[in-house]
Amino acid sequence: MSAASTSIPGRVLLVDDEPAFQRLGGGFLRNLGHEVLIAGDGDEALSAFAREQPDLVLLDLAMPPSMDPEQGLTLIPRFNGAPVVVLTGHAEHELALRAADLGAWDFLAKPIDPDLLRVVVDRALRKRRLDAELALLRRRQGEGSMGRVGASAALQWRRAMTGRVAPPR
Repeated sequence: MSAASTSIPGRVLLVDDEPAFQRLGGGFLRNLGHEVLIAGDGDEALSAFAREQPDLVLLDLAMPPSMDPEQGLTLIPRFNGAPVVVLTGHAEHELALRAADLGAWDFLAKPIDPDLLRVVVDRALRKRRLDAELALLRRRQGEGSMGRVGASAALQWRRAMTGRVAPPR
């Protein structure tokens, strides 16, 4: 079975200032079946994120103009709702911990092992889909289920009667 057939396709925002990595990383992700959006700096990334709503962000921390990984860290919380995988040549333990504290899903040091990238991307996309499914189920539960699970005629009748006697607030 090929790697592409085991991946969950998703929309991935690849944020890196290196054209060679954009080309190689983007091509690798496309071969796995993902739609890939490219951004070369933090401002482009935030704009693309707002416009395209990707499922996952792969974020290099050291980008122009400052090339300071600390600046890249400030972007992590701004990708609200999408898992962020940090990609960096600065494989410092403290940096990885701060990235995790700010909400990063994972932290990969460059050069990146393609097999590891495939697994991390797949896991992050699975998490994104599970989070979306959980949110949907919670919304549905709040829409008249009264905390009861089931679809039998008797349970539907009970929900209807309870709703008439004690309407939800």
